[in-house]
Amino acid sequence: MRNQGVVVTQTYLQKRSEIAEKISMALVERLAFTLAPANKPVVLKAMMKRFQITDAGVAEEGYQDYLTSVDRKPYPSLEAMRNIQRLMALQNPKVAGVRIEELIKPRFIRKLDESGYIEKVTAAYGGR
Repeated sequence: MRNQGVVVTQTYLQKRSEIAEKISMALVERLAFTLAPANKPVVLKAMMKRFQITDAGVAEEGYQDYLTSVDRKPYPSLEAMRNIQRLMALQNPKVAGVRIEELIKPRFIRKLDESGYIEKVTAAYGGR
């Protein structure tokens, strides 16, 4: 699953980098929580409410798809960004000229990964 991310302006990133880092930490913790087997009932209930699913079997199928497709370390995906760019360019052709490579800034996730934070949070939730 490559739909998780945070988008901010360069100015915001320069002025409020500590907030962007805290948001990255929260994203990592959310992933660890949702992937922890002990939290499955809570996650399923939240999915059913959020997506208005009434069939528990459908929710279970969605949960299993999520488990197999989610990125445990949420690095930005150039491929996913290019797909979004292609779709957006259908509405606004100027978007096609944007250099996606210049937009992606994985420094916060990289810092959390290299420091061991991601593994620490995952282990704290009993995840894999």
